[in-house]
Amino acid sequence: MHGSATEEADDASLQANGYSDDVLLPQPAAYLYIATQTYGSTSIVTMAGECDLAVADQLAYALDRVLEQHPRIVVLDLSAVTFIDCAGVRGVLAAQRHVEAHAAHLSIIPACESVHRVFALAGVAAALPFVSEGAAGR
Repeated sequence: MHGSATEEADDASLQANGYSDDVLLPQPAAYLYIATQTYGSTSIVTMAGECDLAVADQLAYALDRVLEQHPRIVVLDLSAVTFIDCAGVRGVLAAQRHVEAHAAHLSIIPACESVHRVFALAGVAAALPFVSEGAAGR
């Protein structure tokens, strides 16, 4: 029976203990979109959305596919990434090693400042080949 006195009492008890309907609902999965394009000897990997542990392997898969074409230059475009965690940062670091192991050059278009700050806080921003804002045309 929907809306019974028992259900209302249970709801009141949950709310009194700090729970709400929102907390009880499952959280949506992280969303990450990756697109690849190749122009001559340059491949572009564009990421949009959230780059975290749930989706970190998607970048490695996309890079594997791109590197099968033997590009000389790989551009990793993070400008549409809205969130990144340590797993995402590790994925970008692994991407750099993977691209260099295939004798290609990596350039990274940075995300917005709040996302890019995660790289700085992790102490790896200077070690990654981020293009400057002027070079990215922003």
